[in-house]
Amino acid sequence: MTSLPASQQVAIDGPAGSGKSAVGRRVAAELGLPFIDSGILYRAVALVALQRGTDTSTAKADCLARLAERLRLELLPDRLAIDGLEVGPALYTPDVSEAASRVAEVPQVRAALLPQLRRLARSGAVMAGRDIGTVVLPEARHKFFLNASVEERVRRRQLQQHGRGLRPDAAALRREIEDRDRRDRERSSSPLKVAHDAQALNTDRLDLDQVVSSILSSVRRS
Repeated sequence: MTSLPASQQVAIDGPAGSGKSAVGRRVAAELGLPFIDSGILYRAVALVALQRGTDTSTAKADCLARLAERLRLELLPDRLAIDGLEVGPALYTPDVSEAASRVAEVPQVRAALLPQLRRLARSGAVMAGRDIGTVVLPEARHKFFLNASVEERVRRRQLQQHGRGLRPDAAALRREIEDRDRRDRERSSSPLKVAHDAQALNTDRLDLDQVVSSILSSVRRS
């Protein structure tokens, strides 16, 4: 187990479209901590694999793991750079989203990225993902699990994609989210689940400000 400053780590987990990235970014800004979206790393592996014509299924687990190990990650003041390039819209296309969901199922890839994620958070951070509180930062003092209905998550994901200049189809987004939910719950390595010591929040009836306020209140009380 790595020795990390657990009191300065905030873990925010949840399924696709639950708002964990938007919430995490705001919480981090309020606390003066860096924000790390762990999903970006899996998207980066997927993007590089697609660019190189590498199969993103478990059949190419070792090859994908080598790609993950070679990624150079740098935490900048308000963003993440991968292999010297700042994260851009290319990571959020439908093809990369689909490939990233497959890449995230590969145990060797998750194992390869784990040390990098912990390194990025060693001086304190707000980190969002699906296994942050259970696997990546199990000793984090502050853990939260966000959830929302599929309908609400589709709506939020549409708004998110529109902000990136994309025009996603609602029906396709719903299929993508439902399929991702199934993959995340059923994968053998680090499945999506609520950490035993996490605070669960259903955000269907809460706006962004309310969720951020709830988390900040909990963190500051501790």
